Amino acid sequence: MKYTKLGNSDLNVSRICMGCMGFGDSQNGQHSWTLDEEHSREIIKRGLDLGVNFYDTAIGYQSGTSEQYVGRALRDFAKRDEVVVATKFLPRTPADIEAGITGQQHIERMINKSLENLGMDYVDLYIYHMWDWNTPVYDILDGLNRIVKAGKARYIGISNCYAWQLAKANALAEKEGFAKFVSVQGHYNLIFREEEREMAMLCAEDNIAMTPYSALASGRLARLPGETSKRAEEDSYAKFKYDATKEQDEVIIRRVAELAEKHSVSMTEVSLAWLLTKVTAPVVGATKLHHIEGAAKAVELELTDDELAYLEEPYVPHALAGVMAQNKPANKNEKHVWSTGSQKIYNKTEVITMFNEKLTLANGVEIPQLALGTWLIDDSAAAEAVKAALSLGYRHIDTAQAYGNERGVGEGVRTSGIPRKDIFVTSKVAAEHKDYKSAAEGIDETLRKTGLDYLDMMIIHSPQPWKLVNQSDDRFVEGNRQAWRALEDAYKAGKLRAIGVSNFLQGDIESLWETAEIKPMVDQVLCHISNSPIELIDYCTAKGIVMEAYSPVAHGEAMKNPVIAEMAEKYGVSVPQLCIRFDIQLGMIVLPKTADPEHMKTNAELDFIISDADMEALKSIKHIENYGEHSFFPVFGGKF
Repeated sequence: MKYTKLGNSDLNVSRICMGCMGFGDSQNGQHSWTLDEEHSREIIKRGLDLGVNFYDTAIGYQSGTSEQYVGRALRDFAKRDEVVVATKFLPRTPADIEAGITGQQHIERMINKSLENLGMDYVDLYIYHMWDWNTPVYDILDGLNRIVKAGKARYIGISNCYAWQLAKANALAEKEGFAKFVSVQGHYNLIFREEEREMAMLCAEDNIAMTPYSALASGRLARLPGETSKRAEEDSYAKFKYDATKEQDEVIIRRVAELAEKHSVSMTEVSLAWLLTKVTAPVVGATKLHHIEGAAKAVELELTDDELAYLEEPYVPHALAGVMAQNKPANKNEKHVWSTGSQKIYNKTEVITMFNEKLTLANGVEIPQLALGTWLIDDSAAAEAVKAALSLGYRHIDTAQAYGNERGVGEGVRTSGIPRKDIFVTSKVAAEHKDYKSAAEGIDETLRKTGLDYLDMMIIHSPQPWKLVNQSDDRFVEGNRQAWRALEDAYKAGKLRAIGVSNFLQGDIESLWETAEIKPMVDQVLCHISNSPIELIDYCTAKGIVMEAYSPVAHGEAMKNPVIAEMAEKYGVSVPQLCIRFDIQLGMIVLPKTADPEHMKTNAELDFIISDADMEALKSIKHIENYGEHSFFPVFGGKF
């Protein structure tokens, strides 16, 4: 295998790129002839053995299953830094536009879904699959630049465009300081050479890599006219592209066969040897082992100038075919050639929120992963805050007896217009209730104050009374067991749907576990960037206890940390958004507190993924030792 630089990038790519459109669930996408995972893996493995390090897929190939197959195979057979992975995203749909999804948001959710499918933290090349006539090119370039800055894509490319579009886009990118397109993936082969009119000259002038698809014209340049295959029989789209020019193309195809016989090689080798004199790396699909073997051999075949001219001489101009023929301004509101199929990519108001994400407790009860925390919200303001949150889409509200706002929280729930069954309400048994009687009476008092027939969950607020936190070694083992028994009885009576604890350390949980009839389902603890109890999280996870994180922004102190601020800027998000996303990715339920509807909204706009490397970096940030004016609170290490 031979290798070359991909245009102006630092990527060192094999001269053959394996096209992965032929991999994926044949029952779940545009094509019926694609390979299952077992056979896809065989071909990917063979490609790696032959030195192919460049792999091209797309979110639109077989509802994302192509990305999934490719990602799993490359993880099993190759080192991540030794392969170049390219995938592609689609334009916004009319439904996306109607929902107010911007071009930037669209690109963010597309890359996130592709990375999820691939099981990777980044792609080497992220390709604009076809021109989006409904989205300003500035928005596309801005969105792509953001994901490059975030480390989700190393470089960007474009596909199915005119030369003027590529020139315009890169000129704008240069003006704005955005990432520029380093490659173009167009429709180009020996029987379709329209890219030579303008695109090839632009690419040569600006050192933009050409990585054409349909390098073998959907197999037509690899077999004699009349020969067939499963794809040839079932690929209606390929017939749409090539059948109209069948007669004139067959002249060239027969010349390919003639030279193949002369050199004692396959037609694949001759066709690709010609194309390799024109482009950086053709994208070659393979659904049989001999397809990729022939492609790899083409790198070694050198045709003479006379032979190249002999192959080119019969060509006559062709009308645009395929995506370029269909994706026109007049058709911009029609269904695209490709789609994301059955993949779950949030639409409309779901796109930028966490409101639909839920975890399941040990008893099977589902609990929304993002909640509104109400600590320090006055009872008189609680109802409006709760109603504002519920109107935005929140379905989990967290309060406590100690907050003094249960009445207001209950009023907000009851008057919100949202069915009670759709809202998850949590409160907490006061830390001072360390006997059965006071705990049981407190539960009933909470129900009375909120005006609710039941609570979705109630938890013990602290293993110690607040006045003794950080001042006593007494962990109140027996008192916690008594309070827990009161919770168990309320749970059995149908007053509570779930029960748990808060601020309990491993020893506290173990003491409770020994005598509990019903095991704790939740432990709500202080958890934020620079103070993450990873060992406790791991312990509880092993026990089947779901973890909840309060004060995810360190009661505002994280906003002052320059390292956290720099990381937030990298992802193009706010510090609170980064902090909340961090806890979400730890697998926790997160309870940011605010009475400001605008903050509620932005706290839920978490349509980004923190990379594994950045998660580890955030875990290692120096511990916050001072919580400012709030340091006196026991949960922050202070004393009452």
